[in-house]
Amino acid sequence: MTLAATDNSGNVASYQVLLDGTAVSTLPGKKRRVTVRLFHPTGQTVYRVRAVDGSGIFGKPTRAVAVVPAKRPANLPRVLPRWAWALFTSQHSGGPRPQAAPRKLPAWYWQWAAWRIAPYRIAHF
Repeated sequence: MTLAATDNSGNVASYQVLLDGTAVSTLPGKKRRVTVRLFHPTGQTVYRVRAVDGSGIFGKPTRAVAVVPAKRPANLPRVLPRWAWALFTSQHSGGPRPQAAPRKLPAWYWQWAAWRIAPYRIAHF
């Protein structure tokens, strides 16, 4: 994606990541990756990026990218058993399998684990 904001030298000095229109991170013009940990946990968070040239002139922000919470799977038990949390932890941190976890896991476990790994989704505008 091209972001127009260049001074007479034609260089982008930096990029700003905007969260709901407010700059929350700035990265050098040659860098293309940044981790932003700010978001609205219960609702939509809108991100944009804008370029800044060496003179401090801002380019137009990019199209919006929204991060929204994914719906919790409907068929989960109201209260998850302790073994589910322990098994999930062991699967993702390499610890021992909890003895209380059933050998044949219920179908809801896999739906919950997938949602737990990615509880948000990206919606493009």
